[in-house]
Amino acid sequence: MGPLNQIYKKLDAGGAIYYAWATAMHTRIDVVLCHRPQDECQAAAEALVAELGRLEARLNRFDPESDLTRINALAARQYIDLDPEMWGILASALNYGTKTDWFFDVTVQSTGRLAPPAGRVVMDMKKHAITFSGKGVVIDLGGFAKGYGLEKVQQQL
Repeated sequence: MGPLNQIYKKLDAGGAIYYAWATAMHTRIDVVLCHRPQDECQAAAEALVAELGRLEARLNRFDPESDLTRINALAARQYIDLDPEMWGILASALNYGTKTDWFFDVTVQSTGRLAPPAGRVVMDMKKHAITFSGKGVVIDLGGFAKGYGLEKVQQQL
């Protein structure tokens, strides 16, 4: 995640505009807030970027320390218990797959001889655990994670 850059300008009409930018989730994030004190704007922007950084650390399949990397590495061999947030994220992502007849497929990066997309990920509703149908299944949340991040940011604002 990149540093938070910022500009605060008082307007002639008596208000003010705050503009900040940083990178998170491999994307430039722009924050524009109006008619608030500078310290309040800065705190809000820092909180938003921190939340996106937290999510990136959990959901980036290329980060060897992320929760998603751990799931991808182990779920073909065993059930993986999920915390409520991860359970909700994966259940929602897979639900979009079902709703779109798998045109939206978070397992599209999977390789090998695999089950059809609908059968690649098995979620145990009672245990809030997940397993894969076989080796080669990979979950990549990419754009879905960005959308989820925007929902979280919206809640913060």
